[in-house]
Amino acid sequence: MQRSLALSPDDIYKIKGTDTVFNSSQKIYALFKGPDFSNYISYELSKMGIYVKTGALQATFIVNASGKADSLKIIQGINANYDKAYTKIFYAAQYKWEAATHNGKPVNVLMHQEKKYFTTDEVIPSFFNAQKANAAYEEKNYEVALYYYDLSLKDKPDDKENFYRRGVCRQQLGNLEGACSDWKKVQSLNSSLADALLAKYCR
Repeated sequence: MQRSLALSPDDIYKIKGTDTVFNSSQKIYALFKGPDFSNYISYELSKMGIYVKTGALQATFIVNASGKADSLKIIQGINANYDKAYTKIFYAAQYKWEAATHNGKPVNVLMHQEKKYFTTDEVIPSFFNAQKANAAYEEKNYEVALYYYDLSLKDKPDDKENFYRRGVCRQQLGNLEGACSDWKKVQSLNSSLADALLAKYCR
């Protein structure tokens, strides 16, 4: 669902010769050939016995026009063992990407990844608020669900499913602009979960 959208200078990361590298956004983004790249990383780390209680990873990499991920830069690491394992997993999966497109042509794009690990004190409120939100959502009680999704996202502001469902709640309550904002946030977190709704309602 990558459409031809007007670009601004902010959408360009760098130009070298005839090659342009774009910044990842809702306009231009590469897709991982799997359910979710962050979940893939977490699964592979667990297989290697790497676990983290708290901390945050900030990384960038480029997915080129051929769909190859490269040029990994760990801007903020967690620890030496984690960073080494993350790098190994990243390069083992560097051909599992679909290139970003613009105007129907594959392009180079700079991707960003942030992985946050929370303590129990941080996770538990978000977890229970999300449970209450999901229960209300299933009952189509969108006002109550919206209240609890707001609380959950304050504690865990990178939860793609909560953003997706909060967007549905906002849509059902007549706030389409807010819904589109949430669904674009899902997309910015490198998930295609909300792509169909973005295409249908957020032109």
